[in-house]
Amino acid sequence: MHEITISNISKKYKHTQALENVSLTINENDILAIIGSNGSGKSTLLGCILNLINLTSGKIDYNFSPSFSAILSKPLFLDYLSASDNIKLSLLERNMPMINIEHWLDKYGLSKLGGKKVKKFSTGMKQRLSLSMVMLQNTDVYVFDEPINGFDQESKDLFQDNVISINKMNKIIIIAGHDFSFMEKIANKFLLLDHGKVVFCGSKVEVISKFNNIENLYYQKNENQ
Repeated sequence: MHEITISNISKKYKHTQALENVSLTINENDILAIIGSNGSGKSTLLGCILNLINLTSGKIDYNFSPSFSAILSKPLFLDYLSASDNIKLSLLERNMPMINIEHWLDKYGLSKLGGKKVKKFSTGMKQRLSLSMVMLQNTDVYVFDEPINGFDQESKDLFQDNVISINKMNKIIIIAGHDFSFMEKIANKFLLLDHGKVVFCGSKVEVISKFNNIENLYYQKNENQ
């Protein structure tokens, strides 16, 4: 079984302690939701897991050779190209066989926009395009940083359906975000960070039994400060 073991990792930027002694294990079939306020260390932790950020101390071990797909703050697409051309370029860059691009875009509600330059898309449509590009890739680990920003309910449902689909394929899925009700609906494991420290890490069953819901967990953290 694929496993990511994070052991006492810390990350410091000059005078800012972004992460401090963070430890957890992420297993195959986990849908891990990372929650916390702005500046809590969510994006930094994702960058460390993806090997994009060097650790100050600690280590991250993988019992497999991981391949990653991610939606981060930096767009996956080139906004001066059309949606169709971005999909085509993504396939070519990865030496993947060509697909019916119009049909693929239609799955994400983008078929009517296939020929339109992405820079003219709304925020939600850009997020849909990013999702469609990530789902082209068959990787071991999927990482999403605030993936539903700009999403209406239909788009949230689309994202949820995609996550559930890849979860059935024994993948590791990591999602950072602020939408507690959505995260509670989709995830089976939760990590709460505050100022770079782990406040809580546990299963959905543990969250429900101890706090009733994610929102209570989060606000109890604030009350205890």
